Amino acid sequence: MDKIQEDYGLYQIGMDYNNKLTPPYYKNIDVNEAFAANDHWRGVKANGQPTMILPVYRRIMDHEVAMLLSSPIKAKFSIENFEDGTKEKPLDETQAADKNKVDMLNYKLADKWEKDKIDILLRECLQDGFNTGDYAIYTYWDENKGTKQYNGIDPKTGKPVEIMGDFCNVIKDGAEIMLGNPNNREIQTQPYILVMGRDMVSVLKAKAKANKVKEEDYMRIVGDQDYQEQSGDRGKIELDASDSVDSGKCLYIIKLWRKDGEIYYRMSTKYCTIIKEQAMGLKRYPLAWGNWIKRKNSYHGTAPGTAIVPNNVAINQMYSNVVYHMRMTAFGKVIFDRTRIGENYDNAIGGAIGVEGDVTGAVQQLQPGQMNNNMFGFMGDMISSTKELNGANDAALGDVDPTQASGTAIQVTAQQNAIPLDNPKYNLYQFVEDLVLNQLDFIENNYDLPRKVGYQEKGVGKVGEINGADYKDMPLNLKIDVGPSKMWSEVTSVNTIMQLLKDGKISFVQMLERMPDGYITDKEGLIEEVKAQEQMMQQQAQMQQEQAMRQQGIQQNQQTMQGQQEQQAKEAEFEKMAQFLESLPKDVQAQIQNLPEGQQEATIMQLMKQSVNNSMKGGQ
Repeated sequence: MDKIQEDYGLYQIGMDYNNKLTPPYYKNIDVNEAFAANDHWRGVKANGQPTMILPVYRRIMDHEVAMLLSSPIKAKFSIENFEDGTKEKPLDETQAADKNKVDMLNYKLADKWEKDKIDILLRECLQDGFNTGDYAIYTYWDENKGTKQYNGIDPKTGKPVEIMGDFCNVIKDGAEIMLGNPNNREIQTQPYILVMGRDMVSVLKAKAKANKVKEEDYMRIVGDQDYQEQSGDRGKIELDASDSVDSGKCLYIIKLWRKDGEIYYRMSTKYCTIIKEQAMGLKRYPLAWGNWIKRKNSYHGTAPGTAIVPNNVAINQMYSNVVYHMRMTAFGKVIFDRTRIGENYDNAIGGAIGVEGDVTGAVQQLQPGQMNNNMFGFMGDMISSTKELNGANDAALGDVDPTQASGTAIQVTAQQNAIPLDNPKYNLYQFVEDLVLNQLDFIENNYDLPRKVGYQEKGVGKVGEINGADYKDMPLNLKIDVGPSKMWSEVTSVNTIMQLLKDGKISFVQMLERMPDGYITDKEGLIEEVKAQEQMMQQQAQMQQEQAMRQQGIQQNQQTMQGQQEQQAKEAEFEKMAQFLESLPKDVQAQIQNLPEGQQEATIMQLMKQSVNNSMKGGQ
């Protein structure tokens, strides 16, 4: 008989612990996972009765997960007690070099965050936490991961030094993690940790063969049925194994433990050790562990979904009873006297009932059955109470009229409803911090040669280098930055921008340029069109201004010419008056010149008129 491996024995001990928990650990996970998938009537024999589903469980889960991740999360390292340089006190050469190293570290982690899609992994983790109470990410080293890089030339071989491999992150169910001390949730203090999973027998054999396990040993890796503790109903359904010895799947166990300050690793199945004991070169257990609701003296948390299931069951049952009642009594039945009408009378929907005896006029319609309206009120109250007690009322779920509520009001309401999620939120932030510290551990101990790091600086793409050894003795601080909630800050931003436009503080183009993406279709195209229209209007206004200036110039020229003509006529008239004055007797001239200046012109004009009149009379 094949010998059972030591780690499989530890796995059975951990399973026994889980089976002692109340409510039953594995069964509770399966029920919650089924409700999350809207499978509410699993195992129920309805016997033809309606099985209605109101997905209250799913609605609350989606809301709470979205609320916890509505604010962007970023991790950033800095040097302890480090101050950035100023113009008055710039950084010296060593300080500048250290700052550059930390910048490269942050760029690398940001790049891995994006490439490994950590935001998506966190969403899946929180869904696990809602259904099981626990969530975990296991970080491991994959020699084939990443892009091949080269670092100089090997002096011995004359060939480029190849750099390959990188750390990876995988989500693990709470049921796939077992701690050596299950009464303590602190991962880094554990005597050992078991990480389980299931893989194809052929894959596990190939891995054992690659690690130089003897054929007689790795042939003990065979398909098994140790899947009853897998999370969810579908985790217990696998492909039927064929006659081939390499078909089917097998449970594998990874044991992690600390020895001499380092983390050691071993991988095995029930009857075969695939990877023998070896040092990982790490200082931390590469596992981030989180609880949705922490449970005292246990590493397993409490799933919030557990408290919602019985309420959702009652809601479904009531709604199904209403449907059943309506189906059976909504349409009035006909009673007829079969002795007079015969046996073949049929009135379809409600069905006719034949009796023997007088039924007033041979046929009579029965009234539809009445239902207690309190049923609807009670069912509505139960739905509302279940949602409200989980911070998922109508306002929080978005069931409000945006035209009747300001962005600020919505934001305040959302923040108030998120208060019950504060504890799970800070559990999540601690989880992210542990995850990033685990990744730093891999960088420090596995990035033994400088690696290239791409980053953006002022919109320009650049390439730097990162070397894990640079951070081993560097006093680093890790800060988890949480930005404002995107969904509510955008609403507030839009309302503020529109108010500024309404008050005339900004232009239409300025409003468009600051409008968050997604609110206006083809925003850039609209901005270009508006700018083109404004430019055309400016050109038209300039042309009109130039035309007005030309017209004004013409009028000024005309006025100038008219003034000149009037001046010339006046000068001619003065000349005539001077000539007339000279033709007068000397004594008359003297008298006129002695008159005030204003009377001289009038007197001369009067004498000129008299002279003209006298000339006309003499001619007659």
